Amino acid sequence: MICSLRNVDLKLVSPQTRRIVEEYMNKIVEGKKEYREALDETLKLYSTLYRQLKEKIDRILAKLVDSMKKHHTYKSIR
Repeated sequence: MICSLRNVDLKLVSPQTRRIVEEYMNKIVEGKKEYREALDETLKLYSTLYRQLKEKIDRILAKLVDSMKKHHTYKSIR
């Protein structure tokens, strides 16, 4: 799954993205950033990534199913 998400955008699974969100939370605690401002910035970041994911979802799902078949974890429902 991680490999499939990397194909969309590395930011979806990167430590850097998590770090950015954690920095926003720390700034809220320190009183250096308002909650709503941090939320808006985080939503802006993830909404871009979500749109990219949505555009590529069929290809990503096909790769996930293929990977599951290769690892014998996929069972066909009949």
